[in-house]
Amino acid sequence: MIFLRNLLIFLVIVALFSLSNFNNQDRPTKDAVRSRNRSLAGEGRTSNYKTQITVKPYRFLKMLDSKKSQEMIDLVHNINLWILDDLSFPKKLDLFAVDQFANAYFDTEEMALTLPYQFRFEHHTKHPLFTKYAWAHEYGHALFFENIKDIAPRFAQRYLELTQKARTQNNDKEALQILYQEKSLTKVEYKAALKELELLNSSWRTEYEQIGELLAPFDEYAADVVAAIHFSNSETMNDSLFYSYDAKKSGGDAEMRSFERYKPSLAKKGMAYHTFFYKARTELWKYCLNRPRRVEILRRVSRGKLLSLIFNGMGQLIEQRYQQQKFSYTVEEHEKVNDLLWESIDANMLDQNSGEELCGN
Repeated sequence: MIFLRNLLIFLVIVALFSLSNFNNQDRPTKDAVRSRNRSLAGEGRTSNYKTQITVKPYRFLKMLDSKKSQEMIDLVHNINLWILDDLSFPKKLDLFAVDQFANAYFDTEEMALTLPYQFRFEHHTKHPLFTKYAWAHEYGHALFFENIKDIAPRFAQRYLELTQKARTQNNDKEALQILYQEKSLTKVEYKAALKELELLNSSWRTEYEQIGELLAPFDEYAADVVAAIHFSNSETMNDSLFYSYDAKKSGGDAEMRSFERYKPSLAKKGMAYHTFFYKARTELWKYCLNRPRRVEILRRVSRGKLLSLIFNGMGQLIEQRYQQQKFSYTVEEHEKVNDLLWESIDANMLDQNSGEELCGN
């Protein structure tokens, strides 16, 4: 009896040991598990999502501490993550990160972002939460610039060529300034050299300014769209720019940056680049980006694909105006151009798999 019991125990142990070995044959190692988890998290796919960003001091303004400037860098990389498969992003950028400033901007000629941690205007500051919307907006300019060659190739060919000429001119000016500071040039020689440089570049400067005027309203619209999609918020730029202490001064322009609140009375005043496409932005939100619609769209396409479709629609209208040599905008055509932009975007908003429309109109 004892023998049979011991034999039974022995057989159970052997069976358990065999089962354990069988399971271990198919069980991945810890390294394999880590590799699989990285793959599921997108690490393999997103290994090259980071822009090389060099943080630099900005003139006379106090430079931001590294922890705060890292927040700006992280935002850039977070946007890169969701556009990675559908759009290009800058491989290198300079970042002038400052503590407080009244402005934020992207310089296409220098490929540089100037970003404040807080907006400061007439001794009043905004909470950094609202400034982050502006960071996304300014990086939106960089994204639009990076993708212009794909969405508007004929326009971009000349635009990028002239942008490179402008960069060369800027470099030449800096070189002359260094020579003057080092006293290798006298003041008279320095001024004469600058004048000669201006004359050498005068032949293309007018065209460069015209092309910039054509692009500017689209550029501002694109940057606002990036911020709105990234934060899933129709009021990003309105919240970023509105100052409660002076609502009359900041309110109108800020309100026209809203994607949700359209007022015809305000639209007539929106000829500035930042507010030119006031009507078109509210159409985009109404039919594509409002929460119920956005949730439905993002079940079918990624955020990056959604943005690329919007960019493509914009590119078609840019190409059209460039072909027609329509560089500036008149008050009479203001509403019509807004309608044309929305129609162009809407026509591109198709599910490539099913061919169905993504936005309800």
